[in-house]
Amino acid sequence: MPSLAASITCQLLLIGLLGLSGCSLIPDYQRPPLPVPAHQGLWQRQDAAPAVGVDLSPDERLLLAAVSADALLPELVGQALAGNRAYRIIQLRVEQARAQLGARQADRWPTLGLAVQRPRQRFADQALDERYQQDLATATLGVDAFELDFFGRVASLGEEARHQLLASAYGQQAARGALVAEVARLFLLAREADAQVVSAQAMAALSDELVQRTRARIAAGDLAPAALEPLTQAALDARQLEQQRLSQRTQAYGALAWVTGYRLAPSPSAAPAPAGPPPELPGELADLPSSRLLERLDVRAAEERLQAANASIGAARAAFFPNIRLSTAVGLASPQLQDLFSAGQGLRLLTPSLSLPLFDGGRNQANLDAARTARDLALAAYERTLQDAFRELADGLEERRLLLAQRQTLAAQLQLSQARRQRLARQWQAGAGDPGASLQAGLDGLRAGEALRQTGQALRLNRLRLYRALHGLDHPSAT
Repeated sequence: MPSLAASITCQLLLIGLLGLSGCSLIPDYQRPPLPVPAHQGLWQRQDAAPAVGVDLSPDERLLLAAVSADALLPELVGQALAGNRAYRIIQLRVEQARAQLGARQADRWPTLGLAVQRPRQRFADQALDERYQQDLATATLGVDAFELDFFGRVASLGEEARHQLLASAYGQQAARGALVAEVARLFLLAREADAQVVSAQAMAALSDELVQRTRARIAAGDLAPAALEPLTQAALDARQLEQQRLSQRTQAYGALAWVTGYRLAPSPSAAPAPAGPPPELPGELADLPSSRLLERLDVRAAEERLQAANASIGAARAAFFPNIRLSTAVGLASPQLQDLFSAGQGLRLLTPSLSLPLFDGGRNQANLDAARTARDLALAAYERTLQDAFRELADGLEERRLLLAQRQTLAAQLQLSQARRQRLARQWQAGAGDPGASLQAGLDGLRAGEALRQTGQALRLNRLRLYRALHGLDHPSAT
């Protein structure tokens, strides 16, 4: 009977194992919903209220208030931080690096496990079989192949994972700052597109009026018919410019909707609010020490990647030394499976092991060379990041200096154009001037005003560029 019961037990265990082998722990796959509007053009219509966005930091709100007083801009930035897929990927990479660090840290601790075994050993030779045969059931609780980290291999891998996590975290903060600046930039471009449409429509209206007045003077015999041709061409060009700017405005708002993950679709403004003066910057930025660039988030991330690559060299070096592992367990043993937990005997196992590579075909040396090369690559990337940061700040400051000088020149030109238009208008009202010249002066004034407005827009975009160049620095100008 005992042998029959043991046979039935083994058969049931075998059936259970076969049943488990057919199980799958893969989660059910459902195709994700489309993260875009169902049809082209639907992004231009915002029917439902947008989802709640991410809260902004005080520094981010200060930056947005400095470049635009429009209350829609902070909402757009919050929606972008919640819905932009590129930023979401970076966030998930941070979580992935955090999980990898947890796995590396777990390697420094022994793994406690439960094991139930039924080893059987038989020999064809009867004498050997009588002496060395084995038929034993065991149930043990213990540690299996715990590595004693005498040479720091596991610690080096853990240090590498820690620096990779820090690099990912700094990279996420840098990406957040870049996304905030990019949304603000696209918003300014979209609002500038609104202003350009209004300006183009005004130019087209003045061009049409100039054509009509010229036709009237030709009919009155004051001008030759040839005078109409260039004005008509200019009016057609103005209408074409108007259509181009309408298309550019649509594309600008499409880019703004895209960067928010299509969570919010801002509408074009028929009468854009006049922009305030560009924000001023402290003069000490020109003498900012280069060492302060080490505080930039992308530089910190590059330095953490360099330290991670340096730690990986330690793990590669440890592979040349003995690998010492320890397995230990306590439990029960019995020649019969059904008696294991009733009449089983105490069992203690202690199995230390040491392995030393003698010949591996150069694998360990190749891994060490690869780790050193990876460190050199990380060093070059770190130095390039610093050089790029220095150049970004220098170029941004030089661009701002040029734009400020250009703004003064354009402001003076606008004043001259407005004064000329007023003078010609007074002459025309007094009956001594040419209405066509007055309208032409109006066109020149519109162009000068547009050039001045675009310079102010360029100064605001430059402010965003400097924000990205200074992001992460503990400096008043960083926000």
